[in-house]
Order: sequence, then structure tokens, then C-alpha cells
Amino acid sequence: MRDMYYLKSLSAFCIIYGLIVAFLYVFAVVTGFAGGIFILVTILFLLFLYYNGFVKFKKIGNLFLR
Repeated sequence: MRDMYYLKSLSAFCIIYGLIVAFLYVFAVVTGFAGGIFILVTILFLLFLYYNGFVKFKKIGNLFLR
């Protein structure tokens, strides 16, 4: 059961990663190298916020709500 969950998670990650890379290639061709770098940094920032940033912002919010 655990192996099946791992395979589903891995395949979902590969699909999402492939879509991001394909989008990045198209964006870089249309806007140039600087546009590709911008969208890559934006995606990495959003991934950081999704996985780790919400916890940090929640802790900061709790400090101000006291």
C-alpha cells in the first residue's frame, strides 16, 4: 500500500514538473531569457510558500494577534 502511494506521488510530481518545464520553455522562447528566469524564480517562490511559507506566516500572524 505504501509503495502504491509512493508511485502515485512520484508520478504526480513528474507530471507537474514536466508541465512546469514545458511552460517555462514556451515562456522563455516568447519573452526571452530574462522572462524565463523571472518565471522560474516565481515558481520556486510559490513552491516555497506552499510547502514552508504558510507555517512561517502563520507563526508571524500569531505573534501580532496576541
